[in-house]
Order: sequence, then C-alpha cells, then structure tokens
Amino acid sequence: MKNNNILSTFPILILPILILSYGYFLLCLLLNINRIYTTLWEWISDSPPTPYSFVSLPLQSSVVDVTPQQTSPDGFPYFVTGFADGEATFGVYFTKAEGRKFGYIVRLYFGITLHRKDRRLLERVKNYFNVGTIFENDREVAYKVVRTEDIATIIKHFDKYPLVTQKLADYLLFKQAFLIIQNKDHLTIEGFTKLIAIRASINTGSSDAFKALFPGVNPYEKPVIKDAQIPDPYWLAGFVSAEGCLSVYIYKAETRTGFNVQVRVQITQHPRDMELLKRIIPYLGCGRFVQATRGDCNYVVSSILDICTKVIPFFDKYCIEGVKALDYADFKKAVEIVYAKGHLTEEGLEAIRKIKAGMNTGRSIQKIREAKLGEKNPMYGKTKSPEFLAMQTRDKSGAHNPMYGKPKSEETLTKLRKLVYVYNASDGSLEGTYSTGECLKTFKIGYGTLYKRLEDGEARGGLIYSREPKE
Repeated sequence: MKNNNILSTFPILILPILILSYGYFLLCLLLNINRIYTTLWEWISDSPPTPYSFVSLPLQSSVVDVTPQQTSPDGFPYFVTGFADGEATFGVYFTKAEGRKFGYIVRLYFGITLHRKDRRLLERVKNYFNVGTIFENDREVAYKVVRTEDIATIIKHFDKYPLVTQKLADYLLFKQAFLIIQNKDHLTIEGFTKLIAIRASINTGSSDAFKALFPGVNPYEKPVIKDAQIPDPYWLAGFVSAEGCLSVYIYKAETRTGFNVQVRVQITQHPRDMELLKRIIPYLGCGRFVQATRGDCNYVVSSILDICTKVIPFFDKYCIEGVKALDYADFKKAVEIVYAKGHLTEEGLEAIRKIKAGMNTGRSIQKIREAKLGEKNPMYGKTKSPEFLAMQTRDKSGAHNPMYGKPKSEETLTKLRKLVYVYNASDGSLEGTYSTGECLKTFKIGYGTLYKRLEDGEARGGLIYSREPKE
C-alpha cells in the first residue's frame, strides 16, 4: 500500500522538474537565437538569405580610393564633440618668464593631434570653429587654439554640445581656468593659486618638479562623470571616427580553404568609461561588453548579422569621417564577401586579403610603397656616379671622422651643455631634460635642425623642444 502511494505521487513530483527544464531550454534558445541562426546558415545553407540593401559590390572587390560622404552641417557640431571626446586635449600650462608677475606666463590650450593623413578632417574642424591654427610635420598634423579670445569660442561650443566621456571633467576644470584668466584674476595670488591647483588635477596632473615649486597647493577634486548618455547619433559617429577600430581577422580553421574570416567593430576605452561603452549596446541594439585582462574595456560587435542589419545601416546614415571613412568603405566590402560566404572560396579569401592589406595602418604604408615603385621612384633609370657611391660608402669611424682628435672649443662645449626640455605635443607632459649634445644623439637630429625647432617652438614628431621649462 505504501509503495502504491509513492508511485501514484511520482508524476506530481516530476511535473515541476519537466516544466522548469523546458522553460530553461526555451530561455537559452531565445538568448542564442541569432547565434543559432548564423551557425545553421553557415553550415547547411548554400546561399545567403535575402541580400541587404548595401550588398551590391562584385565578389572581386579590391582596395580602391573612394570619396567618403561628409556629415551634414546640422549634425557636425555633435560630430565634433564626439570626435573631441576621443582625441581632444584641454590643457593649462605654465612657462617661466622673468619680469612677469609670479614669474610665470599661464596659457590655455585646446588641441587635436592626428596622423598627417587626416589633415583634411582637422581643416574641417578648424573651419567649423573659425579660430586656431594647423601645424604639420612629417608624421603628424595638429590643430591648436591658444589665444584667450579664441578659447572663448571653444567654451561656447562645448557648453552647447557637452562632452560625454570622463574628458568632461577635464573640460570643466579647463573652463574654470578660462574664467579666471578672462576676469584677470590670475594676476592675483588667489587666482594664480587656483590655476596651479587646476593644473595639478587636469589630464595627468603636474610633474613632480612643478609640484615641488608649490608644495602648499592641493589639487582640485576632479569631478566624476556619472550617468553618461549618448546625446545624438552624430556624436557616436564622431566618437567612432576617433576611437573605433574596423578589423578583418583571417585565421586558420577547418574549412575548404583552411582559413576563416571574422569582421569586427571595436571601441576600446579606459575602465573609467565602461558605463558609456555599455550604453552603446542598447543604443545600436547589438554588441557586447568585454573587459580586457590588461584593464581596458571594449565594446565589440562580431556577429555578421548584427554588422549587416544594425552597424552598417547606422554608419551609412551617420557618416564616419577622416581616413577611417576609407577603412569603413573597405570594411563593407569585406563584410559583403563574408556575408555571401565568398570567404570560403580561394577567390573570395584572396579578395579579403587584398582589402585587409590596405586597411588601417596598411593604407598609408601601401601608398608610400606604391609611390616609390618603378618609374615613380625619382632615381628610376639613373646611374649613380662613382664619386657619389664613394661618398656614401666611405668609412667615417674613428680616425676617418673629420673631427677625430680635434678638441672642441669652450664655446662649442657651452652650447652642447645647454639644457633642452622636450615635451609631448599632445598633452604637454615633460618627456625628458637633456643637454644639447644628449638631445642630438637621443633624437638623431643635427644641431641646425634642433636650433630651428627651438626657435619656432612648433611640434615635430609629436614633440616640442624648449630651452626654458614650461613648469
């Protein structure tokens, strides 16, 4: 009788377990529906689903120059703010000056420094603000605004179109410094002390040497930006133009060609902006948040369906600008091939290899190489004279050096001992202090070149050379 009771209640006991298991199975299915669909499509389908609107290029896509679309004037202000969130610097700098009150000149600085291939984008930013100057060297191009009356234009923009990342905290301190200088309060000991405190908090803070000069001044408490929201789609377009990475990965796999391809959109930031990255996920309706082992945070989209249906339609409408727009155009070609499963053929894989080779850093390297090949080389077809070859190959070491054994004059030694202060052009931080002789050897430049850089004070190779310490 007892056994019969147990058997009769068994269905009642097992029913809740079956219901919970079935519910768990449905939940897993719903959460992974995109991944399951993609996997089934890649494994058993011979042709892709209905093509998306952007798919129009032939399988034999190759790297070609394109003329990217530009952000509309109405959307450009938010684009500028998004780009500045990624690339801009707000700075407060002190330069020693005898005869000036408190012994220093205080300068404000707003700037964006990029690779020289992005000069056209910086020119557009400069034309938008209608203030500032653009400087260029053999590697970089920089947009700088330093005049106090011009800084007022920068303040007006960022008050109307606020920054979103933690860079907003630097801007708020920068604005305080601007108001102090605008009101001439920096000529008072109280105002000057406030500027020192702001300098100690903004960006990476003051150097130890500068702190030692003003030991009694405590840094301002830097505000923490919370609940950051994406204010406008053009802001995201500008932010991705600055910080986004469009990548094509080719890796070994068990396929017909022995390789597989993954396309990926990625934005990497410091952990302090992780909440902002997480907000991009619902904003675009795709992607995932990844915490890197080294501490960086990443927003990543690698699903081909999400890239096709959400990412590409978004950035076709809200344009990526600068050289990255060319990478975006090539990225779309690679996405098309992967979507059509062309990467599983030798022909499609080779097309992707060509696209990948010309993207990102490969774009500039490729152009440099092409510019010097064959008849494009200025020395093409020319024979070097014996005198030229002898001059290029002569031994210049030891006793063969024209200055070997000759003592340097006291005047020359004095020049070589003079100090040179080398600063990072992007944030104004001190790279190092060298004697002139050490500077020539460290940076492999001649005295005439160094003298010119000291004289004009412009950035060269991301560095600024000065005889006087700025802090």
